[in-house]
Amino acid sequence: MDLVLAIADHHDPYMPGLLAHQEQAGPLLSFLSDQRPDHCIVYLLPPHAGQDETLRAALNQAHPELSCEIRPLALRNPTDREELLQEMRQEAHRLLRAFPFDTVRIACNEESNSIMSVWRTLVEEGSLPAEVFRVGVSQRLPLSGPRIEQLRLDTIPRASMLRESSPPQLEYVMEELGCIGNHPAYLQALDAALSLAAHDGVLLLRGEVGTGREALARLIHRMGDRRDFDFVWVNCNHLPSHYLDSVLFGHIKGAFVGARQDDDGKMGLAHNGTLYLYNLENLPTHIQEALVHYLRDGVVRPQGSSDDQPRNVRLILGTELQPARSLRSKLLIQELHDLVADREIILPALRERRTDIPKLALHFLARINRSLRHPKRLTVEALEFLENQVWSRNLQDLHAAIERAALYARDEVLHPRDLSTEGGAPNVNEANGLMLPDFTEEFSLETYMSELRSRIVRKALDESRGNQSEAARLLKITPQAVHQFIKRWK
Repeated sequence: MDLVLAIADHHDPYMPGLLAHQEQAGPLLSFLSDQRPDHCIVYLLPPHAGQDETLRAALNQAHPELSCEIRPLALRNPTDREELLQEMRQEAHRLLRAFPFDTVRIACNEESNSIMSVWRTLVEEGSLPAEVFRVGVSQRLPLSGPRIEQLRLDTIPRASMLRESSPPQLEYVMEELGCIGNHPAYLQALDAALSLAAHDGVLLLRGEVGTGREALARLIHRMGDRRDFDFVWVNCNHLPSHYLDSVLFGHIKGAFVGARQDDDGKMGLAHNGTLYLYNLENLPTHIQEALVHYLRDGVVRPQGSSDDQPRNVRLILGTELQPARSLRSKLLIQELHDLVADREIILPALRERRTDIPKLALHFLARINRSLRHPKRLTVEALEFLENQVWSRNLQDLHAAIERAALYARDEVLHPRDLSTEGGAPNVNEANGLMLPDFTEEFSLETYMSELRSRIVRKALDESRGNQSEAARLLKITPQAVHQFIKRWK
């Protein structure tokens, strides 16, 4: 079977042409018309709303003979290359195990550099044996074909890839994962995590949003005996309850409409490794019962199957709520509560370990500086300012505040005023429901409109927590336009 893989972007399925009111086929449709494969799998980046229906209709109309699957990717940040790479590594692993194919070709828009780099990495490291094609369709004259070019890659045979045979250095892993802090409450959580990493039972990580539960789960995996195998995570908030069964435990061919082949699910991907499920309190009762069944008997039952399948996976569960409270609220069944109640690690909120904030701030800034042309520095006063703020989403908000300051501040040294989320505002009067300026001697319409546009873009970036694609969606402009604003601020 001849298989084509692609990650759809904003040019798919159609894009504006050079002529007014003209649309032309995007990279995906152009590649499929040129290559004529037997089957294709198209992955969608968030947000998914309406995108799958539009793409499916276009594919059915343009290529009715083609067998095609559309698979949304459950990413928290679609602009995070490392998160996308991890998700596609897992998908490549599933394809190699479950999908019969003779050749695999990957289609990638020549303008999508980050997506292309993910595909290149997967092929060059040996995770996915495939040919990668660069597809160019923008600025093409009417009726002219797409530019299609196969990339020459230095691939590594998968069988020759070496795995770690000894535990990595603890300090390096903690730095890489951002497990930073010297406060006794945080050190207690770290000590418990490292002690339990050597054991193989289920663990429960409890903490508020942004306290670093996933980083601690990864630390446990990296320092344990399963480090040579995959770490797989699932956000139980992002998937509908009727879909979780198939996602976690897999399904057999024909289990439901669209199930065209067997799927091992996340438990299969994490076989011999670690599966981290967070937002445990949102799991429906039947999924919790299936987890209890696995923890006791070591087997799962794929959707549509009448037979159990053995699995060897370490489970780490994440939650914001105390197990006893979840039990009283009927968010946690008694059997699962009993299994995790005495294997709980509590991560403190930032307000409980304020003395760690300066060290965390410097760690975040060091990472952010890697992507800046002119690295930034923090003053002592700025660190004191950060230490005394309220961070409702803990590490997430602290990181976002430093990233905003590093992006927007004109000076290379960041002061408290750069880190403040309040800021000044232009003097305005309200008339007929519109906000109008005061006409002082210094007033300039051009300056005022420029400042107003900048403030609106800043607000959109604040609300989207620095995600430029999301800010562009809120403003109904292109991500490139948002990027130009940020370049001017730098």
